[in-house]
Amino acid sequence: MSRRWLAFRARYRGVGGREAGVTITELLAAIVISSFIVGVLGFGIYFGTRTTSATETRLIQSDKLSLLSNYLAPDVQSSISAQTSVSDGNCGAARVVDLLLTEKDIDPATGSSVLTFVSYYRQANGARTAVYRRVCNGSAVISGPLKVTDSLGSSSANPAVNPFQFRPNGASWEIRVDLVQQRPEDAAVSATKNALSSVLEVTKRVT
Repeated sequence: MSRRWLAFRARYRGVGGREAGVTITELLAAIVISSFIVGVLGFGIYFGTRTTSATETRLIQSDKLSLLSNYLAPDVQSSISAQTSVSDGNCGAARVVDLLLTEKDIDPATGSSVLTFVSYYRQANGARTAVYRRVCNGSAVISGPLKVTDSLGSSSANPAVNPFQFRPNGASWEIRVDLVQQRPEDAAVSATKNALSSVLEVTKRVT
């Protein structure tokens, strides 16, 4: 046998002189390991997508609740009286509102004191129920209605239950708002899916 042939065979031998190649056992092991890796990656992508979607929904809900808080706090601090579940006729046609705040302002044109009325109320818009804010001068709307939060859950959207509570306490009084936010598509799956419960409390100190 020539040296050239021996060199050719040596290049295609494995450890211990075994012919190089892949056995059935090694092939099956590779398939099992590959299937496991693909399965883990697929589960990770699916779980990550669901987590990202839920987190995004919570962030949107929190942002909408912040808008309500940004308006409610200064409105309560500027008010001289508060009422809940009352008919508001200060904007023209009367309607029942969840919260009515009365404020004393100065008319810039005359310098005289005038009363303005800020109301918060819930209103359905298709499958979603939102909280709106409007400001009136006793006969007409001068600002709003402005949607300050959206997608109320079924408990907060229930017209028989007012989420705004007026709590007098000696020389001060407090407005507390209990809201549950949930998109209609999530509510159709479960009463708790992506449901965000929040409490806002604003204290008005009477001096």
